[in-house]
Amino acid sequence: MHHERQIKQHGIPFGWHVPTQRMVDASSVANGLACECICSACSAPLQAKQGKVRAWHFAHHTDTNCQHAAEAAVHRMAKQLIEERQQVHVPERSFRKMLHGEKQVWSEEIAVTVQGSGLQVLTGCVAEKTIYGNNPQDGIRRPDVLALLDGHPLAIEIRNTHEVDIEKAAWLKQQGYSVLEIDIADTAFEPMESITTLLERRLFANSHLAQWLCHAGDDAAKRQLIELEADTRAKRREEELFLLAEMEAKALAEQKRIAARARLQDIDDFRLRLEDCTVRIGRNIRRVSLKVHGFTAKPAFSKIMNLAHRYGGQFNKKGKCWEFQPKQDIEAFFLQLCSEAEMVCLGTNRRTPGGVAPIPTPPTTPNVDGDSQSTFRIAPETDERFEERAAILQYDGGFSRQEAEELAGQNI
Repeated sequence: MHHERQIKQHGIPFGWHVPTQRMVDASSVANGLACECICSACSAPLQAKQGKVRAWHFAHHTDTNCQHAAEAAVHRMAKQLIEERQQVHVPERSFRKMLHGEKQVWSEEIAVTVQGSGLQVLTGCVAEKTIYGNNPQDGIRRPDVLALLDGHPLAIEIRNTHEVDIEKAAWLKQQGYSVLEIDIADTAFEPMESITTLLERRLFANSHLAQWLCHAGDDAAKRQLIELEADTRAKRREEELFLLAEMEAKALAEQKRIAARARLQDIDDFRLRLEDCTVRIGRNIRRVSLKVHGFTAKPAFSKIMNLAHRYGGQFNKKGKCWEFQPKQDIEAFFLQLCSEAEMVCLGTNRRTPGGVAPIPTPPTTPNVDGDSQSTFRIAPETDERFEERAAILQYDGGFSRQEAEELAGQNI
């Protein structure tokens, strides 16, 4: 019913003219039944409709259940146009392959063209001709159009209501035919005045709706592609070896750089406050470093410098730090230096990340009741110095009162 409504709305664009045995449009024949045309789908009589309102077209003379009149008319007209003009536009046919060198150090696409695109002249072009297989058991087929293209047999299939049968295309390929499919399925129900123009554009001008199902030159092109690949790889082998060596050298250099960084990267650090600066002591598997971050008064800086000299530190101008390479165990030396620096910077705020160089636990002093407590008992002659040190640690160093007293007691 859907097709019937479309036919009644749009009409039939072409009719089979019995006297001339060819497809015609309604403007090429007499009006009404005098047109002497029949339907390409059901062979029922048609009458030409040459009115003043609608575009001229054909219609069945009597009601019929013909559902594919318009499509059959366009399909048959397409075959006739190719046969009469002995031409067809073909798309490009090529085989391509992307090549990559070892480890993808180079890439290149190669291609072999089987058939260039464009309008091609055909010879021996004939519609609806039966062809027989190379062997008696192969059977027969009837392509829409048969022709010769550059001396090679060509079968043209006009795709209308359905695509080309896979088995038919394989059979034609086996018999040595190139197979070109042209899709015209969308043309049958276009406006009547546009169908001929659209059909001619589809058959004789560039169109993305034409495709090669197979080509007589495919096998030769595939062999050529294999040879081209071997030739390309041979030509690029010297370049490939150079690039591989360069890649390997870069990878080795990167590995060395990462290893060197790992050797130099600190695995421990200890930080102390010295007035407005931070004293940082770090260690890796090869050395211990001592550095002052920020600016501080000369007397305070001299304390750190003297500490570095006392332990044989060498000043690294690039890193702006003292470096130590002790003969003893590095970790033990690191802890020792942290302890010494803590003594030098005593009275300032400090931080001990990771538990490195923990704060020494001061000895406890029995109180008058004999109980062990962490609060120091200071002799009267040192009371004033103790209170001063504890106050500095508490208010300038940021320690709690108990911590300040314990640290002050160690140095009084």
